[in-house]
Amino acid sequence: MRYGQLQEALEGYRETGRALVAHSAEGFRPAGFSDDIGSYYFIPKLAVVAGLPLDEAITAFYWLIMSGAVIFGCAGFALLFRSTTALLLSTTMLGVLSYVTLFKVRDVYVVSCAVPLALIPVFLWIAKSDAKGFVLTAFSGVAGLCISLAHYVRSHSGTGVLVFLFVAIFWHVQLATLRRFTVLGSLVLGMLIGHGFFQVLIMERDHYLAEHVVEEEVLPLTKHPFWHSVYIGLGFLNNSYGITYLDEVAIEKVRSVAPSARYLSDDYEKVLRQEVIRVISDHPGFFLRTLFAKLGVIIMYMLISINVGLLTLRSNPIPQSLTMAFWCAIVFHALVGFLVIPTVSYLLGMIAFGALYTVLYLNMSIIGKLPRIQGVLLSFVQRL
Repeated sequence: MRYGQLQEALEGYRETGRALVAHSAEGFRPAGFSDDIGSYYFIPKLAVVAGLPLDEAITAFYWLIMSGAVIFGCAGFALLFRSTTALLLSTTMLGVLSYVTLFKVRDVYVVSCAVPLALIPVFLWIAKSDAKGFVLTAFSGVAGLCISLAHYVRSHSGTGVLVFLFVAIFWHVQLATLRRFTVLGSLVLGMLIGHGFFQVLIMERDHYLAEHVVEEEVLPLTKHPFWHSVYIGLGFLNNSYGITYLDEVAIEKVRSVAPSARYLSDDYEKVLRQEVIRVISDHPGFFLRTLFAKLGVIIMYMLISINVGLLTLRSNPIPQSLTMAFWCAIVFHALVGFLVIPTVSYLLGMIAFGALYTVLYLNMSIIGKLPRIQGVLLSFVQRL
């Protein structure tokens, strides 16, 4: 479905010169209806500016995002530890993660992995360095902008990074109170700039459609549905209640209860919220089995992504304040799979934070022991 909507968005952009205006056999309408609109702006823009076919523009867009994220992530770890070992470790682990993301997951979910990979290692380096003043403030502004833009490509893909930064800035980074709030203010300002950018695009789109599509109502900004996703997420396990993880299931349920409710409207979401509550109250056993099944899958992916990082339960060289920031972000992204469905696509943010935590742990553990290992090797060579 997303590919077809991207084709319509590209066609609309070529015909009108207006972003987020789609064109199909039915005429003009908002691009990316029922979806996050970011990719419907960036990909058609890239296709037109670079003169690429749609397929190549889609590939280039996600490859550029992921490649940039890996480069920034590896550079951040290399600068943080100033070690070839750190560079090799981070390149290996982040490279494997980017391969899985690009070739096994793909699509807008790539952004959920790219944002933490690009921002967290650089933040850790700046937080450790002596130049925390202006540099950290400027970084926070850029991070806020990236988080906001990423949110429009994939809902809440940057929220885990936002949670991490808030916790780390408050409890990990040593700053004067005024400087701390300046850094946080810069982060919020960056987010507002990104949000404002898309709001201007949306207003221009709506104004154009209001002038040229007089027979249709101009649809408002389509936000990612919540209760729609939660309802079909109840179909994670086979059940006799007719719920499966398909959009059509939710659509049919609303149609049977409120035929006049427009797709993804407030009335539509209200019906599904009531249905979720009804299922929980009428079938608590089924609801609990579903939750525990989801939890089991989430724990499995958590163990895979953090792997040797779990050794921190025994001996943790990472400061507790930083560990808390990582786990807050990990838990936040795990909630997405818990509320909807625990697939790799939905848990990619959690997996990315788990991998970053493991890279940090390995670097701090190995580099901390390097002088001792080098001393033992030198002593052994001298005896020879």
